[in-house]
Amino acid sequence: MTRVHTQTETIAWLCQHNVALNIPSYQRPYVWPAEDVTKLLSDIATAMQDGQPHYYLGTLISARSQAPCHPPAQRSYELIDGQQRSTTLILLALALGQRLPEHPIAELPRLGGQPRLSFVIREEAQAFLAQAAGLPGTD
Repeated sequence: MTRVHTQTETIAWLCQHNVALNIPSYQRPYVWPAEDVTKLLSDIATAMQDGQPHYYLGTLISARSQAPCHPPAQRSYELIDGQQRSTTLILLALALGQRLPEHPIAELPRLGGQPRLSFVIREEAQAFLAQAAGLPGTD
C-alpha cells in the first residue's frame, strides 16, 4: 500500500534539513520560456509588495528517493512534478547569490560540495549547476 504524505515546506526548510532534489531521467529537459520566468518573478514581487510573509509556489510532487544521498544530504527527493519551477528557483538563487553572497538564498543551490538539484542523466546540466555554484573541481 502506497502512502501519500502532504506537507508545506519552505526554501529555508530545504536548506536546514539538507534536502537534495533529483530530476529523474524520465523528466523532460528544462524548457521554461522567458514569459514563465517573468510571471514567476512578478508574482513573487507582488507577494512581497503586499506584505505576504510567504509566496506559495504551487504544488510540487516528489517521492522519497531510494538512491543513496551524497553527503551531507539527510534525505533526497525525486521531483515528479514541479521541475521547471524548481530549476528556475535554483537558477535565480545562483544569480542572486552572485550579487548578494551573504544572503541566505545563496545557500539554496549548494548542498555541501554538490549541487542541491541534480539531473540524473543530463551531465551538461549537472556540470553547469556545479560550476555556477562555484563548487570545487568544476573550473
